[in-house]
Amino acid sequence: FAALDAKGGVAAAAGAGCSAGLLVLGLLAHQTLEATLAAAVLGSCLGFLQLNIGRSRKHLGTGGSLFLGFLIAVTALRLQLPANGTTSVLAVLACIALPLIDTAVVTLPRFLAARPLWRPGKDHLAHRLSARGMHRRGIVLTHTGAALLGGLAAAVSVKERSPVPAGAALVAAA
Repeated sequence: FAALDAKGGVAAAAGAGCSAGLLVLGLLAHQTLEATLAAAVLGSCLGFLQLNIGRSRKHLGTGGSLFLGFLIAVTALRLQLPANGTTSVLAVLACIALPLIDTAVVTLPRFLAARPLWRPGKDHLAHRLSARGMHRRGIVLTHTGAALLGGLAAAVSVKERSPVPAGAALVAAA
């Protein structure tokens, strides 16, 4: 999430989408602690997004974005879903697909080109959308929508006890 914080509001948008999906999964699994943690993260992300509605560009900063990623990771790891192992793993991965794919899109080409992995760059998904002419608000909405779709696919997978929706969402995102 620290890498997603390069554009104002993108980390909070992705965090809101991921935590919304985790909230639904926590409710489906009847895990109140995980659902409550996901709801708290969702509320804080939505509150932060409110600061980015106008012309201002607020960033979470390193501490905020790393803590956001930590809370989402802890919530995802603590979930014990009422489905088989494959469906559960794919559902959780579908919820957090956006930050995982952004990380892969950035680190894999850097690694293959023998460039430093931790240096800032303009090769994140948000930067690529911006270079194609998308406005910051559109980038934030795109990240939110993509994360919400992953959460929706995860919820359908768990509800139907089928890995197909979550797997399809992961393949589509990749």
